[in-house]
Amino acid sequence: MGAAAKAATQYVVVFTGQFKEEVNRHHAIERFQKITNCSNEKLEKIFSGKPFPLKQSNDLASVKKLVTHLLSIGLICRVIPKSKTTKSVIKKTPKKEALSVNEVTQLFQGEIEPVKISPLYSLLLTVGAVLILLLPLLYLVITIGIALLTGYHASHNVDLLQSSGNGVASLFMYGSPIFIGSILVFFMLKPLLAPTYRREIEIKLDPKTHRRFFVFIEEVSRRTGSPMPVEVIADNEVNASASLIKGAFSKDLRLTVGMPLIYGMTAQQLV
Repeated sequence: MGAAAKAATQYVVVFTGQFKEEVNRHHAIERFQKITNCSNEKLEKIFSGKPFPLKQSNDLASVKKLVTHLLSIGLICRVIPKSKTTKSVIKKTPKKEALSVNEVTQLFQGEIEPVKISPLYSLLLTVGAVLILLLPLLYLVITIGIALLTGYHASHNVDLLQSSGNGVASLFMYGSPIFIGSILVFFMLKPLLAPTYRREIEIKLDPKTHRRFFVFIEEVSRRTGSPMPVEVIADNEVNASASLIKGAFSKDLRLTVGMPLIYGMTAQQLV
C-alpha cells in the first residue's frame, strides 16, 4: 500500500515568477516560447510575476529533469507535491525587494570621463547635418522634376499618336512614359502624405512616483555631463531615445525608454 501510494503521488513543476540574476529576461522568455510553442496569451499568464504551475507528473525524475532544463535558460522553478497549494509556494518564495535610492547610486563605480570632440569631427558633423536638411529638398526637386517631364511629354509629344505605322506601338510610345511617370510621382508623394506615426502606449513618468528611476537618470546625467531630461516617457518599444521637446533650438530634453527593454535587463546591466 505504501509503495502504491508513493507511486501515485503527483508532483507539480511551479515557475516561481523569478529569473536568475545574470539572465536577460527577454531572451529567457523567447527561449521558453521556442521550447514549449505556447501562445502569447498563455505566455503572459506564465510570466505575470506570480507562481504558475507548468507541468504535473508522478515521475519525479522527469520532473526534476524539466526543472534543471528550465533553470539552464534562466527560469527558477520548484517541485511540490500536488497536495500543496500554490499559496504555500507564494509564502515560501522569497520576494525580491526593490532597490533603495542609496543602492541605486551604489551601482555606479568610478567616474565617466567625457569624450573629447575634435574640430574635424565637429566639421563633419555639421556637414552631415546640412546634408540631412537638404535631402528632403532634393527629394521634392526630383519628384517635381519627374512630374514636369511627364507633363511635358504628354503635351509636346502628341504627334506620336498621329504618326504613320503601327497604332499599338504609337500608343505604347506615347502612353508608357505618362503611366510610369504618374506611378513614380504617386509613390514618391505617398510618404509625404502618410499620417504621423504614434506610439500605441506612451506614459509620462512622475518623479515622485518613480523616484528610484529618476535618481538613476540623475546619476547617469551627472557622471556623463549630460543635461537632465525635463520629461521622461515610457512606451512599448524595445528601444530608448532622447529628443528635444521644442525642436532643434530647444534646450528641454525628453527621454523615452521602452518598457520591454527595461523589463529584460537587470539594474547592473542598465548601468
